[in-house]
Amino acid sequence: MEGISEKVVRLIRDDESGKLRKYIIETLKKVKFSKVLSIAAALVSDNPKAVKVLFEKGVEEEEEEEEEKERDIVNILYDNHFLNAKLLNYIIRKGFEITPKLVLQFIKNNEGELVKVVFENYIFNNDFILKLLLYYRNRTTVTAEALNDVISKELNKISANEKDEDGNTFLIHACFNKNKDIVRYLIRYGADVNLKGSHHCTPLAVAVDYNLLNEDTFYKAGYESVVKDLIDHGAHVNEKGNSYIDYENDCDLPLIIAINSDVVNENVIRYLVEHGADVNGEDLIITKKKDDSIKEMKE
Repeated sequence: MEGISEKVVRLIRDDESGKLRKYIIETLKKVKFSKVLSIAAALVSDNPKAVKVLFEKGVEEEEEEEEEKERDIVNILYDNHFLNAKLLNYIIRKGFEITPKLVLQFIKNNEGELVKVVFENYIFNNDFILKLLLYYRNRTTVTAEALNDVISKELNKISANEKDEDGNTFLIHACFNKNKDIVRYLIRYGADVNLKGSHHCTPLAVAVDYNLLNEDTFYKAGYESVVKDLIDHGAHVNEKGNSYIDYENDCDLPLIIAINSDVVNENVIRYLVEHGADVNGEDLIITKKKDDSIKEMKE
């Protein structure tokens, strides 16, 4: 089997135009040479075009910090649709930084496999596990406090509770798309099912709103599952926005949102009620739309 060094040699040898060789030399001043070449080599067999894009676009700013240059390489691959689960796993093993901003793009674009790779391999990766094993092998004394601190720092590499510039969490974006797989990954890795985002909406309030998706997509099939998973993991069914902050823009109760959706899902409404949604609350009584549905829930 051809090794990485041989792949690199072949990559350079087959560069008829000389552009890649020139770029490789220039790259020495800009990024970690071994990392760039290792990724290029990993791509040669599966996608030669990706190698060309990687080296031609490269990292353009000479004064960038090294970490920023590494991020650029990953972003180039993703922006040009070359980043798959296998390559992302390889990149993580090579020590490249994965940013919350990039993970957010994965979530927004319903890239469930990429999200899975990040949380299963970037956090508590092999290096971290080996580090812990070495403590035991060398019989190094580690206090519980120190161990918890190390684990906490590792978890904070990518937090499942990260927010975007508008204050919306990863989980809220996954609920917006009704993507049950990503919702489950995030919950598994510690996402707070009650952490509010913009307009003071909880993930559940976003999940029950069928109107948020303008087109019928595959992810609407996960609509019920997302709602049930959130409730099963402790989502507050009677939580709403703080009306004294911004009455017009605050989120309503999940039950009211579900009832006022253009497509009323009886299973979702029933699940909310069965798990404590207040059908006698003032907010529910004064709502005018879907009165028949409300009466049915009270009977």
